[in-house]
Amino acid sequence: MNNPWKGLPPREPYVLKEDWDAVERLNDKLRRRGAKSSTIRHEILPVPYVGNPLTASVILLSLNPGFQKPDLFHYKSDKFRKACKDSMLHRPSKYPFYLLDPRFSKTCGGEYWSRRLRTLTEKHGNEAVARAVCVIQWHPYHSAVSTGHPDQKFCASQDYSGWLVEQAIKRNCVVLLLRSREEWQSLVPELKSLPGKGSKGRKPAPIVNAPRSQYVTEKNLEQYPGLWLKINDAIAKHKR
Repeated sequence: MNNPWKGLPPREPYVLKEDWDAVERLNDKLRRRGAKSSTIRHEILPVPYVGNPLTASVILLSLNPGFQKPDLFHYKSDKFRKACKDSMLHRPSKYPFYLLDPRFSKTCGGEYWSRRLRTLTEKHGNEAVARAVCVIQWHPYHSAVSTGHPDQKFCASQDYSGWLVEQAIKRNCVVLLLRSREEWQSLVPELKSLPGKGSKGRKPAPIVNAPRSQYVTEKNLEQYPGLWLKINDAIAKHKR
């Protein structure tokens, strides 16, 4: 499947042509409701995924990238913008999960994901985790909050994100839902029934105990015996 992010406009509004009408309809609807904090922000680069979904072994599924006022400053940085675009286009990088790059540790996204992946980075190091882990967003556009967003696919670029997840399943990657189970299962029906081992049969993709927090820790996965070990084994293979 062709990567639609090759067609991202070089300047704002940073919305794919095929997504524009859907994004504007959603924003109009939210403004009429008085839900300004839920509107999609298109003055900064979208983030369909962080990491390389074609080579990562651990795929984390989230909802959509957040927004804070400091993002307006961070996304003006040439180095940060380049890392974001390199990720979109699956270009090689020392830190495919660029928010774990020490250069970007003080960005909003860097602080957020460093905290949520800290247990893993303390054990394996930032570089190995950055190669092994990828977060794919259900939709790629920023908003301060997601209340009022559709619970079904609403923009064309989501098809590519869904395809990336399908390919990860075929590669036997660890796939873990951080939130939005129903939305993801609607986009990728295979998540309702992933293959198990031996007599275990097929089971739905696992989801963390506390979806709102999105922390990837052993405690947050305690209802899935063996999953924490599986995640760590997958990351260990990316060490150099």
